[in-house]
Amino acid sequence: MRLPRRLQRFLIVFFISILLYRLYRRTFSSLHPSPPLPTTTFEPSFRAPAPAPTVPENLERIFIAANLHDVAASFPAWSKSVLELVNLLGQKNVFLSIHEAGSRDGTKELLQRFEGELDRKGINNRVVMDDEILEELKKEPKKYREGWTFTARKKWELRQVPWQAKMRNKALEPLEDDTVVNLEKYGMGVGWILFLGGGIYFNPVDILHLISTNSGSFAAACGLDFMNPPELYDTFSLRDFYGRTPISPQFPYFSEGDTRIALLRGDPAVLVKSCWNGLALFRAAPFLPPTNLRFRSIDDSLAWYHVDASERCLIHYDNPDTPYKGVWLNPRVRVAYSETMWARVKEMPLEGWRRPKWIVKGEDNKAKLPRSNEAVESRVREWGQKENAVECLVEGVQVAVWDGNGMKVNDAEEEEGR
Repeated sequence: MRLPRRLQRFLIVFFISILLYRLYRRTFSSLHPSPPLPTTTFEPSFRAPAPAPTVPENLERIFIAANLHDVAASFPAWSKSVLELVNLLGQKNVFLSIHEAGSRDGTKELLQRFEGELDRKGINNRVVMDDEILEELKKEPKKYREGWTFTARKKWELRQVPWQAKMRNKALEPLEDDTVVNLEKYGMGVGWILFLGGGIYFNPVDILHLISTNSGSFAAACGLDFMNPPELYDTFSLRDFYGRTPISPQFPYFSEGDTRIALLRGDPAVLVKSCWNGLALFRAAPFLPPTNLRFRSIDDSLAWYHVDASERCLIHYDNPDTPYKGVWLNPRVRVAYSETMWARVKEMPLEGWRRPKWIVKGEDNKAKLPRSNEAVESRVREWGQKENAVECLVEGVQVAVWDGNGMKVNDAEEEEGR
């Protein structure tokens, strides 16, 4: 029995289409090889308990830099964890630099008592408390001043990122003191710089995990931070291997590519372009002479195009070690911003709690879509100058304003009364 001619033509076209598709896939895959993308039901290997870390015998000295602002609620737990960390690492291996700015919630009083405790215990430290930011906010300029921008509220307001960069650099000032980095006095130089968020809840042992990230070979290493677990918090600073922002605060966070694959595979160290997430560990050499790496913001003239970048992202692009040693995310290391959330984080599987399959499938489909930062890139082209960290840029500019009692953060484009 012969098939109708129309059906014969259909079947011929159908089978030829399948053959052409398979040929295309085989050719494309050979030109652009990539490891298979695991499914979202994959059980990452880092769910297993990590080996108990130990302090390396040849541990280089660690310079701990912390910036505090209105963190009275978390300070008792934070200061306790800092002391545990110093004891874990050994007092001779640590210098602690704390810079507090503009707090109005009792942080200063708590910090004063903590400074006395540090001194009594013989822990090398420098603690600075200042209200420069509050005094500056009270003096609104009538014309352009560096670090200020003209907002939709028809007035000049202080950009938040330049101020944050300045405060972080103040915490690094002891590195310019020979007595801090003196090899003869301490027997070893400063090998690491740990930037420790002032309001975080953390496990001191996790710092040893951070030190061992990628077998200790990195320019910088970070953990993950959570304000409302399992949602990741600091997406402003986080960029994947391709320099792209996260597509979701939920695990595995990123679009399709090497970073997403490594997270799903459960790799203990994941290569990214930038991270911070509450705490970040850097090799110290670029921050010391002759390089003297420091934090910065983008130029005011670029911010006028209503784009901005975190100083925590820019530092990685400015770091001369980054192209050679890389920036690595360690999914084992996690912090939170409140006692309640910290309890949840400690119980949370590292890939997050299970979610409805339709949500996960939707995110997987979204992860396969092409990503573009064309809106930001077009503004940089219009600006007409060079910025080597375009991947750090996002739309919007945050400003710090005086509200009568202290400092708060607003969007520069938000109009008065909204």
